[in-house]
Order: sequence, then C-alpha cells, then structure tokens
Amino acid sequence: MSFMTTADNTRIFYKDRGPGPVDDTQDLRKVDVPALVIHGHDDQIVPIGHAGELTAQIVSDAQLKVYEGAPHGLAATHQDKLNADLLAFAQS
Repeated sequence: MSFMTTADNTRIFYKDRGPGPVDDTQDLRKVDVPALVIHGHDDQIVPIGHAGELTAQIVSDAQLKVYEGAPHGLAATHQDKLNADLLAFAQS
C-alpha cells in the first residue's frame, strides 16, 4: 500500500494539468479495487458535492466517509479518526 502526501499530489496535479476545472471521471471508472473516500463536510476549498460524493458514485466499490464539521485539512484536524478509519479499511 502506498500513500502520497498532499504536497506530492499537488506537485503532480500542477505539473500534469495545471490549475482549473478537472474531470477525473474516466480515470475513476478504471479503479477496480475497493476504495475509501474521506471528505470533510465543511471543506471550503473543495466542496463535498464536487469531489467526495461524486468520486464515491463513480468508483464502483467505493465507501464514502463524511466527517461532519471537518475542514479541507482534516488530516491535521481529525488525525485520530482518520487514522482509525484508514487502519480499519486496510485491515478489511
């Protein structure tokens, strides 16, 4: 299992596509393993309806976890919950 940091993802995003609207639908349809989608309900940077909910609908075997009140940076604000959910998903 491999995890990329936000900085790694940002670097790849801007190098490959640049800022602006992104449609990952075709790539997401290719995901053929179970996926865990975690999104903060109070994300003011990337609204849940434009990312987390859509991703969970597109990926055939996705599980969506919404953290009520969590912001865009939920990895910093909800560390314990995130770590527990990631561990439970990896062990399932």
